[in-house]
Amino acid sequence: MTQSARNAKFMTGLYPIVMRYLRVKKKVARMRKQLKSVDREAYYDERTAMWDEAHEREAKAIRKLFDSMGGLYNKLAQDWARLGVPSCRDAFDATRLHLTMP
Repeated sequence: MTQSARNAKFMTGLYPIVMRYLRVKKKVARMRKQLKSVDREAYYDERTAMWDEAHEREAKAIRKLFDSMGGLYNKLAQDWARLGVPSCRDAFDATRLHLTMP
């Protein structure tokens, strides 16, 4: 597979994930307008729950995408998981992967 074909495959897989995150961001913004002035604590709790749910859901999609790409993409996901990128950390169980720690 050529590099441009791999890039196209990656972007095709990444686009729906990004769009779903943008939808969550839009919902949070709408909720902020409605709820923050009324009950600030409830807004923060609901916002955190919405983002946690999105990260949990998208972690599976991210793992599936990176697994399908193989090679460098898997190494990037391993590094992101080690560094603490939330969706990647959830998607790639560090006990399953051989990670070289600095």
